[in-house]
Amino acid sequence: MHGRRRRDRKLLRHSHRVALGAVCAREMLECGLLSEVTPDEESLLGRAQALAEEVASMAPLTQWATKEALRRVRDRLLPEGTDADLIVTCYTSADFKEGVEAFLAKRKPQWKGE
Repeated sequence: MHGRRRRDRKLLRHSHRVALGAVCAREMLECGLLSEVTPDEESLLGRAQALAEEVASMAPLTQWATKEALRRVRDRLLPEGTDADLIVTCYTSADFKEGVEAFLAKRKPQWKGE
C-alpha cells in the first residue's frame, strides 16, 4: 500500500503537467500512467497492432470478467470472496468448453463470447 500512496502522490504532483501535455512518455511510464513505451514513433503502430491481435485472441468472457473485477476493485466493491459470479460466468460458458476442447485438440480456440 505504501508504494501505491507514493505513486499516487507522484501522479498528483505531475497531474497539471499531464493536463498541459508537458510530461514525456518516460515520466508517464515511471508514474504508472503508461505500461509500455516504444523505442521510437515508427515502431508504435506495429506494437499497437501486436497488442490488438493478442487481446483479440483471448476469450471474450474472461476479458470481460477481468475488466469487471478490476472495476470492482477500483470502486472498492469487491470484498474478498464475492467474485463467484465472475468465475461461474467464465467456467460454465461455451467459450470455456471451446477452450478446453481446442487445447486437447491442439488447435486455436474459436471464441464467441458465449
